[in-house]
Amino acid sequence: IAWASRQHGVSAKVIMPKAADPVRVMGCEDMGAEVILTDDIASASTQLQRIAKTENRMILHPFNDLNMVYGSASCGAEFVEDVPRVDIFVIPVGGGGLIAGMAAAIKHHDPKIQVIGVEPKGANSMRRSFLSGRPESLVKVDTIADSLGAPSALAESFQLARTYVDEIVEIDDKVMSHTMQQMRDRLNLFVEPACAASLGAVIGPLRSELSSGWKPPCKDNRNFTCDAVIRVSAGLLRMAIIMRPLRCLKIYSMDWVLSWLASRFSRV
Repeated sequence: IAWASRQHGVSAKVIMPKAADPVRVMGCEDMGAEVILTDDIASASTQLQRIAKTENRMILHPFNDLNMVYGSASCGAEFVEDVPRVDIFVIPVGGGGLIAGMAAAIKHHDPKIQVIGVEPKGANSMRRSFLSGRPESLVKVDTIADSLGAPSALAESFQLARTYVDEIVEIDDKVMSHTMQQMRDRLNLFVEPACAASLGAVIGPLRSELSSGWKPPCKDNRNFTCDAVIRVSAGLLRMAIIMRPLRCLKIYSMDWVLSWLASRFSRV
């Protein structure tokens, strides 16, 4: 948003919680956006509405906006264009905009592909919404994965997700922490907790389901092996933290398609 606003000469205000990574804050400010910090995500929503009304600004909601969902859908379309023979997608869930858009595009390509969402147990508004059949809000968000910490599921993203997503599973913070270590040690990727959520679900709560209970609709008699795409989101550790113990390391801040990893990660 900050980059696009600068490109078009438009004033942009970005609202973030005070716990937001300073790298993200500086990135927006360096591109000319004004960053407003609030106590938490819930208060950010209140501030968003106030500024839009008093300053006559347009709101670009992070997930409950069809324009955002269209962008996520293009991501899903690019995945299936590059890797058309996939059995299952595992995608992290915050507010639901990412998985709603990706799942819509994936199911349009092949309705038999399974789409599973992953939420932190301390920020499980979408899973609760799936169970109740209506958008649910949380009293408290409690997870180390701050970028997956949406306090509520909202109408538009929930309805799309409910239509196209097969299942939502929950993941412990401890599993995300362990997966971060695995990705560092085995894949040389230094990632934040949200970035490790999908892979953590595959080697954690989804492992037994994928290996025994769930049989993917495999094509061409592939003996029920499972080709999985693990969607890694965000993926940037705080620079100040990781540069203390290490003088030189690789930092990845882009999406990585981790399909066909070591056998324990993607083919179970």
